[in-house]
Amino acid sequence: MKRNKPYALFYTTCLFTCMLIVFSACSSESNHNESLDNAQISIENNDYRTARSICDEVYVSESKSESKDAELMARLSVLYMKLADHNEMTDKEDNLDYAYECYEQAFDIDSIKAKNYYMSLGVEDMPQVALLESIVRNSKVHPDSVGHDFIDSIDLGEVDILED
Repeated sequence: MKRNKPYALFYTTCLFTCMLIVFSACSSESNHNESLDNAQISIENNDYRTARSICDEVYVSESKSESKDAELMARLSVLYMKLADHNEMTDKEDNLDYAYECYEQAFDIDSIKAKNYYMSLGVEDMPQVALLESIVRNSKVHPDSVGHDFIDSIDLGEVDILED
């Protein structure tokens, strides 16, 4: 019986380690979603610097992660587009670049999950998504036109609606 105790301890330690890894992965995704909730609240409260800081932290963390989440990256792309939409932000081009990268990564990770996320958004998020999809589509048709020249030409101010 004494010979089995070292093996039992070894297997228990391995099981505990595996459980910690699984729980930390779930916790990380949950923390990222909570952080993005806080970024959204910061945007709604016109605290764009805080929102940008939160988005950057999640972006860096998710970029280093081995198990990336398509929905998280899609959500992050919309938040970066919202940040780019405000004249108070001096780094409009950076926000658009990050939104573009997040959009591309979301579809690279899981195109179905990314598409479902974008399709599930409410009407209030559609202008940002439409503009982002336009930027991505333009980059596919004219790859040399993507960059700051194209992004600088985009006016994120008021949109005139033509009436019949």
